[in-house]
Amino acid sequence: MSRENQSQSQHEKSAQRAPTPSAYEVGYKKPPLHTRFQTGQSGNPKGRLKRSRNLDIMFEEELNAPVKIKEDGRARTVSKKRVFVTQTVHRAIQGDARAAAFVIKMIDKIDSRRADRTEATLSNENLETLLELREIFSSAESQKTPPERGNP
Repeated sequence: MSRENQSQSQHEKSAQRAPTPSAYEVGYKKPPLHTRFQTGQSGNPKGRLKRSRNLDIMFEEELNAPVKIKEDGRARTVSKKRVFVTQTVHRAIQGDARAAAFVIKMIDKIDSRRADRTEATLSNENLETLLELREIFSSAESQKTPPERGNP
């Protein structure tokens, strides 16, 4: 089938579907013919808009971005977050009071999270069992006498 015949047959099909303006009545669920979507055209040509980026995502992306540093004479690629933490810890060690306070605060926060995780993973029954075992082992250790050293 040639292109002319194809386009002609498509034109005939669309002509058959669309009623003539004189026989078409505009009303409920019957929009005017000139405002209908044209065949082959999308109703949303621009597509869905991209989601706006919030500040959290922008900070996270920027802190995770790689940066080249020179450490001990060697070039390395690390995240900006790693560089920030390393510099803050170095400043704290050198005596910067604000950096030291921040590092101590972060250490406390990390330790409390670890403690929360270990407490959350142990049920009361398991915790009781561990405490009983600790008592048994500690009493056995205190009763144990050191082996005598003698001549072989």
